[in-house]
This record gives sequence, structure tokens and C-alpha cells, in this order.
Amino acid sequence: MEIREFHWLMNIVQNLDVGLVVLDKGYRVQVWNGFMESHSGRLAGEVRGRSDGHVLRATASRAEWRARDTAKRRFRGPAVTSTP
Repeated sequence: MEIREFHWLMNIVQNLDVGLVVLDKGYRVQVWNGFMESHSGRLAGEVRGRSDGHVLRATASRAEWRARDTAKRRFRGPAVTSTP
């Protein structure tokens, strides 16, 4: 991937009008887009690399958190959830 294409894709991710959080296999935050910054009050640099769940619990509804935990138990992998 060329650097210009990478920057173009990152611009799309940062400017989506929905929250986007990407977790790695250890459930550490790897991506926290601009929407999440605006709606959670936390900058990406504050949450990137964190895996304690505190950040996500503070921004996700209880139902979404339960869905993530259920998926983790059933599929042994990360869940993909979205908020309206």
C-alpha cells in the first residue's frame, strides 16, 4: 500500500459519522476514531493500548458490553458492535 493510499484510508476512518473502535486479540484499543473522541470526551492517545475495559464501559451501553462479552465467550474472538 502506498503512503498516499494509507493516508486517504486513515482520513476516511477518522471522519466517519459513526464510532469506530478496533481491538486487537488482547482486547487492547488500536483504533479510536474522531467520532469516538467527540462523543466520549477521550482522545485516541488516551485510550490506545488500553485493555482494562474501563474506556469501553464508559462509552458503550450495557447491552453492547454484554454483546461483546457473549461473542468473546462463544467465538473466542473480538466482537463487532456498532451504536446508532
